[in-house]
Formats: sequence, structure tokens, C-alpha cells
Amino acid sequence: MKYAESPGIELVRCVLNAGERGTALDADGVTVKNSVMLGGSVFKGMISLTDANISGNLQMAGTRIKPSSAGFAADSGRLLGFRMTIGGSFIPRFGFEADRLFLAGSHFASGIQMIEATVGMGDEDATFDLRDVTVEGGVVIKRSRINAPLNAENSTIAGTLTLSGEFGAPGHASLSMQAANIDVLHVEEGTRFLGEVDLSYSRVRVLDDDLAAWPSTIDLAGFSYEALADDPRTGHKGRLEWIRKQKHGPLPQPYEQLAAIYRSSGHASEAQRILIAMNDDSRSRLPRMARAWSWVTRLLVGYGYQPWLAGVWLAGLLFISTAIFQMEHPEHVKIIKPDEGHPKFNPFIYALDKTLPVLNLGHQQFFFSTGFAGYWEWITTAAGWIFGAALAASLAGFVKRGGS
Repeated sequence: MKYAESPGIELVRCVLNAGERGTALDADGVTVKNSVMLGGSVFKGMISLTDANISGNLQMAGTRIKPSSAGFAADSGRLLGFRMTIGGSFIPRFGFEADRLFLAGSHFASGIQMIEATVGMGDEDATFDLRDVTVEGGVVIKRSRINAPLNAENSTIAGTLTLSGEFGAPGHASLSMQAANIDVLHVEEGTRFLGEVDLSYSRVRVLDDDLAAWPSTIDLAGFSYEALADDPRTGHKGRLEWIRKQKHGPLPQPYEQLAAIYRSSGHASEAQRILIAMNDDSRSRLPRMARAWSWVTRLLVGYGYQPWLAGVWLAGLLFISTAIFQMEHPEHVKIIKPDEGHPKFNPFIYALDKTLPVLNLGHQQFFFSTGFAGYWEWITTAAGWIFGAALAASLAGFVKRGGS
């Protein structure tokens, strides 16, 4: 049947055994004007449809592709469909079983509907290869058990990719979508990814997922999306925990991407919290001195995202300093030259003069402190310099790592 033309192929509810080459159905390069109907059949060996051009559907409801009884282990349970062109849909559902699916480079005009199917029947080399495919409609993999790495790298799906069921196995990759381009990624509630997921450098217009579905390790490097289905009033905390599953540690881009989504939806305060969390999570990777400065800027100005914190700290420091200098005057806050003219002592102005050394409000040159007041004067002056440096750095943009 290789490279033949046919108005349609119908092999329904039959059993086909592999021939000498281990292939139960060899239809490479076939051109079919209608659909290929293989529902309910058992193929003991390999189905080969590489370069096939099917104008209708590839219907495989209830189809089982099993190991060859002739001992061709290398071809066991395999659907070989590289570079197929399917004018309709690929429909492996309702009891479909195979160890390995190779669909790389194929084009599906209407979509893929995999419902209640199983891929990987105990074969340690089980594979689900969707690399470089283009799908004009959606891809539904629903209530299925995929005991194999689902590889959709460099694929383009113009509709929704819906995932539900179980994917992968512990210690192995569950899903790789590196550099894929997908309109909507929908991960249904109850879905389980048992191994690592790679979303690196893929692009999704809408991410609609169940956060509990994701495994402990996700590669999010360069992953981008334009909208989230999360409730922006409550979703950012759970989404932060999702980001913290990054394979390569706290890379800034996933945090900045999430913050941009919240900012664009009018939730600026949540965006700031996300960017603050980014800096908190990144601190452990900094050199010792940089970690210390990170703590200072976190406390004083919220890494520059909350410069008003400096005002709160300054107000508290001025309140305490004013009270101390008031209590210590005149015994330990004294006039430098009593015989010369001087203003009346004002503890608030004196505290402000000492806390903000760049100002000169007329008290520094007339009064000095001793005892506890003298020690406190040094503390408040040092604190003032630290406040000023942190605030200036935040205003100049030297503190923030991401967008404002």
C-alpha cells in the first residue's frame, strides 16, 4: 500500500499481524481522499503512515497497537506517522493503546482528540512524539494515561491544548513544550504530571491551569504568556509558589512576566509584591556583602518598590531621637559656646539636623551631646546616611531588578 492512492481505508474490528519486517500496516506516502478508519482493530506490530496524506480523519477509536507476535521487539506497539498531513482530525480515543507514537512534523487541519487512551503499555522506551507539529484546531488529551514523555517541542497549536489525566513517570520527563507556540494551555483540575515539565521558551496566549497539577520541577526559562485565568485578587501567592519550582533557581524573567500580567490588569500592588518576592528569593545567590545590602534595601525601601517605607522608618527614628534629646537636655545636650548668641534649643530640629546630615537647620553648630545622647547622636547620623543611600539608590533605579 506504500505510496498508493485510495478513496478511503477501512480496517475496522480486525486483527492484523506483522509481516516479515514487523509492520502490521505499511502505508508510507499513501494518499487517501477520504478518511482512514482503523477503529476497534488490533495491530500486532507497527503501523507506518510516514508522509501519508489523508484528506479526512485518521480514526483510531479503540485501536490497539500491540507488540509483534513475530518477535520484532524494535517495532512493538508503534505508530510511525512522521510528516503526515491530516485534513481532518486524528482521533485515538476510547480504549486506544500504543507503546510509542511518532507524529513529529505532521500537520493536523482540525485537531487531535485523544480521550480515554493509553500511551506506554510497560515499554521503558515508550514515546509520545509531537515535535514540530502544526495543529489548526485544538488538541485534547483527556482522561488519558500517558506513561511516556509527551514531547511537543517547536509545535504550533492554533487552538486550545487541553490536558487531563496522568503524564509521565517519577524520575522521568512528563511534558516538554520547549519553544512551542500555543493559543490556550488548559490543564484541567486533577491532572497529574509525575515527572519534570519543560515549558522553556514556549509562548502561550492564555494560561488556564490547575496549580496543583504541576510537579516539583518546572523549567520556566523564557516561558511567556499574555493572560492568566487566575483570580488576580487571590492568585498571585499560588502562582509565586509555582514560579519557585523553577529548575534553574530564581531566574528573574518568570517573576517579571507574572508581575507584568498583574500590572496590566490593574493590580499594581500585587505586581510589586511579586517583584519583592523575586528579590527575596534571589538573595541566597548573592555574595555576602550584596546579601547584606539586599537586606538593608528590603527593610528600608522594599528594594525600591516601596520607597515610602523610608519615610516610615525616618518618622520613627525622628520621634525616638526627639524624645531622647528632649530628656537629655540640658544635662547631656549642651551649648557649645554659652557666651555667644544661639537659638533656643528645639529637640526636633536637633534630631532632624543629626538624622539628615545634608541639611543644616542651625542647631549643629550651637549644640553637642554627651553620654547616652552622644552615642544616640552617632546612631541616628549613621542611620540617616543609610536611609539616604537606600532611598537615593531606589529613586535612581539601582536597587530594583525588574520593571516598576
